[in-house]
Amino acid sequence: MKKKGILLLLVLVFGVSLSCKKYQTVQEQLAEAATVDKWQYIPVPGMLCRNGSGTGIGAKLNKKSTKLLIYLAGGGSCFNDPTCIANLNTFGSLSFEGWKRAGLQLGIFDQGAVLNPFKGWNCVYIPYCTGDVHSGTNRNAEVSFFYRNQRMIGYNNISLVLEELKTYYGNSLDEVLLTGSSAGGFGTLINADQFIKTFPTAKATVLDDSGPILIDEKVQPSCLDRRLEGVFKVNIPDDFDEYTSGKYQTDMKSIYEYLGNKYPDVQFGLVSALEDIVIREFYGYGANNCANTPIPTRVPAADYKAALYQLRDSVLSQYPNWSTCYFNEMTHTYSMIPGVFNRRVGSMRYRDWLNSLRDRSAVHVEN
Repeated sequence: MKKKGILLLLVLVFGVSLSCKKYQTVQEQLAEAATVDKWQYIPVPGMLCRNGSGTGIGAKLNKKSTKLLIYLAGGGSCFNDPTCIANLNTFGSLSFEGWKRAGLQLGIFDQGAVLNPFKGWNCVYIPYCTGDVHSGTNRNAEVSFFYRNQRMIGYNNISLVLEELKTYYGNSLDEVLLTGSSAGGFGTLINADQFIKTFPTAKATVLDDSGPILIDEKVQPSCLDRRLEGVFKVNIPDDFDEYTSGKYQTDMKSIYEYLGNKYPDVQFGLVSALEDIVIREFYGYGANNCANTPIPTRVPAADYKAALYQLRDSVLSQYPNWSTCYFNEMTHTYSMIPGVFNRRVGSMRYRDWLNSLRDRSAVHVEN
């Protein structure tokens, strides 16, 4: 009987400890992450993937640092049957464990890279499982017969994360960076406004890695913009008309004008391959007036390159706070490439261009 009593006591104590751990608040888990200086998965109440399952963030915090990097993950999109099939609709702690051992040790997260300009920063990883390039507010999206009741609330999810980070850091940060790759790159443009407003006293930089919204109708026709805006219910800020002229055909194409005019003191950057093989396929869905083709024809490399040049020379050149870095190749995304900081682009290393963004001295470069 005595042994049974001891075992029962151990079970009760163990159960209580698990219960306490399970019901830690996000604030408590952020504080805990700052004490261990290693990646932690933190569920965030209210964050949902498009299948309705809960999700959270990855955090690797350094309590000695006053700088914060927020990264938006990529992974395609979901606006028709072919794209939804290839797009993740759930992301939990097990999924994060895989990323922690692989991608979250590379590129901008590589703490052993001497040239990494973000070494020692607080880092927050926001996964991607909403299919809406982190832009949606649609809690009941009807994509097709096979994809109904999709929770495409990537923008809302980021709002929840930013609110938690605002509570945790207050005004203690002096520098913040929002970046993301591919779908996450598109997400940086849509979420830049709420990101900047979350940290009003910090120097803010926004870097879009391989997620360009293009003006060229031949490459990115407006029918595709309207399709995405409608399915995702892309968030449009209340003051959008105040900072835009209406000269571009869709709200998506007006995003550079909005950010450039509203935030002249914030530095925005775009890094892209001039012949990005992945985004060229994605924009292939806009061909033939957005015919719902299961296998899109990839946009010709010459047309995609011309569209990137048009974006730089006809749109972004109007704003001193916008800068581009173009690599003349077919690579897709740069944030997690080993050794990327030492790559040459024009007359400088990629690391130097990133630092010029932070220093507000960036220029347009290409190799």
